Amino acid sequence: MAAARFLLALVALLVALASGYAAKLPSSAETLLLRRLHAQKIIKIHEVRGRTINDFDYLGLFATFEITWGFESWYHPEVILRKQHSDADWARAELFSSSKRIEPLFALSDAEFTKALRPWPSEKT
Repeated sequence: MAAARFLLALVALLVALASGYAAKLPSSAETLLLRRLHAQKIIKIHEVRGRTINDFDYLGLFATFEITWGFESWYHPEVILRKQHSDADWARAELFSSSKRIEPLFALSDAEFTKALRPWPSEKT
């Protein structure tokens, strides 16, 4: 009986770990990222960080995306989203990159953080 409960708990933990990104990433942010990165789906989220500076919310993400446009089928960007704090929806967020990794970037002071952001390359139309 104890072995069955342990096995059930282990399976539940593995399922939670495998699908845990949904709880960490707002669905509107996921939709925006898939569209802007021309990706089919998010394979795995490795790191998520968030912070608010003045009137803006920032969401930093390091993830693996499934793509069809490159010579490989996976894309591993680090991307930062910025939206107005008053807007609950991430669908209109701006995208940024940085030369710093997500964790050290989000540990910077507000001024250093905003200075380290670079606009994400715009989509070609």
